[in-house]
Amino acid sequence: FKLNHYQKFELIASVDLILFPSLFEGYGYPPVEARYLSKECLAFNLPVLKEVNSDEIHYAEYNNIESLKNMAIKILRNINERTPERSKAIQDFTSYSTELSKYLAQNKRGK
Repeated sequence: FKLNHYQKFELIASVDLILFPSLFEGYGYPPVEARYLSKECLAFNLPVLKEVNSDEIHYAEYNNIESLKNMAIKILRNINERTPERSKAIQDFTSYSTELSKYLAQNKRGK
């Protein structure tokens, strides 16, 4: 609760999995921070998290605690098989805007 940014990133770097059980997000910094430190992240399947993180984090069924629990167990059991390097274009505006444009174009066609 009262960690400074340095302490926060030290803590994130020390864990194997970040759980992010948010049911609503405007952007969602914790998954981005986890990716930046090449850590696994598990969140509920929210459109905004997909927009920002694509398939670089794990998604559990929305608001399903059992799904979250089972996926966390699976991820942790296979943690040594993970690919440690994540995208380094996390906060690259060009990369993000390209992905956002694709997302918006897909959803516009779907209407």
